[in-house]
Amino acid sequence: MTRYWKRNTTRTFFNVQLYRSLRLNLVVHRPKKGAAILLITNRTDWDQVLEVYGLRWSIETAFGLLKSKGFYLEEKRLTQPDRLVLFMGLVAWTLLWCLLIGLQAHTRKAIQIKIWPTSHQLISTRLRSVTAGDL
Repeated sequence: MTRYWKRNTTRTFFNVQLYRSLRLNLVVHRPKKGAAILLITNRTDWDQVLEVYGLRWSIETAFGLLKSKGFYLEEKRLTQPDRLVLFMGLVAWTLLWCLLIGLQAHTRKAIQIKIWPTSHQLISTRLRSVTAGDL
């Protein structure tokens, strides 16, 4: 559906019914390059939606670090409150230390941001290698 829309355009579908009585706005943005971005929100202004989404994404990244990309909190079997409090304090200090080291390294030399290929790019790359006979 979005492939027929002009590039660098945003459309907002107001009052979309998501579940029974839950109604929100669907904001669809088709950037100059890449796939369309669909966000469900209670806001209507694209700039405002992106700002809030950026904040949300930083929180999701932090939770990803805590859960499965380094700290592996889900694998800990802590049930005693005093040990859990001590452990979370240690994790908070460690996370802060990691962030400060990253900021310090970035001020010395800018850290290059990795751009991961999309699943579509990975699939098409894999299909090309299979058709070329490289298994």
